[in-house]
Amino acid sequence: MGLLAKAVDEDPQNELAQFEFVWAAYGLQLHEETDFGGFARAIYAQYDRSEVSKALDRDEGWMPLKIRILYSTVTQWVNGYGSVDAGDADRTEQGKIRDYAAELDRLCDPSEVAWKGKELQHQQAVMHLLARNLLDSLKALLDPLKEGQVTAIHSHEGPPASPRLAYDHACTHMLIARRKDLIAEARQQQMEYAIEDLRYAIVTEDDKKDAQGDPCLTGLQSDPRFRKLVNSTGTSGP
Repeated sequence: MGLLAKAVDEDPQNELAQFEFVWAAYGLQLHEETDFGGFARAIYAQYDRSEVSKALDRDEGWMPLKIRILYSTVTQWVNGYGSVDAGDADRTEQGKIRDYAAELDRLCDPSEVAWKGKELQHQQAVMHLLARNLLDSLKALLDPLKEGQVTAIHSHEGPPASPRLAYDHACTHMLIARRKDLIAEARQQQMEYAIEDLRYAIVTEDDKKDAQGDPCLTGLQSDPRFRKLVNSTGTSGP
């Protein structure tokens, strides 16, 4: 942390160091005490005034950082509204986050952008499904259910592609489950799907700590299956 602070002090134009400093500063906070909405705003305020935000597709050198920033911003914003009514969020900010998620999805979609660099191609492959799931999370938070819309559908067939993706799917299921316009049966089904995904996703002690403090998972804190997954004997969460 000290090295990052020194790097930013001595080279204020070093945008990678600036973003790493913000991530590190919030990373020092206890997960359950983190102001995720504030985290998202800190990232996108810096992003909007940075050269990274102005980078075009041909500027491939910027793209790994751009993808990381967009993913982190949208993820933390979703976390910030995971246990409250996102409809109360500023409309301008909602539009900004939607734009970030759409741009992330475009950059990670091989049918939209064909990157030349192998490392960037790999990052695109890793992030594609994560970006798509973020769009689903935003819909669950912000969009009204359409008449006749099916809500009790699992986010994937078979095991998820990775523990990280499984965790993100679980969060999306719980965002759907907390909707007021969802019938009880569909809500319970979404919670079941979330538990299924978390059984695949929670594999380390850090995973357990993150899940305990994750605002998107507050609806599971009293579930004995969830407490068993995180080795918790009682309820926890923000």
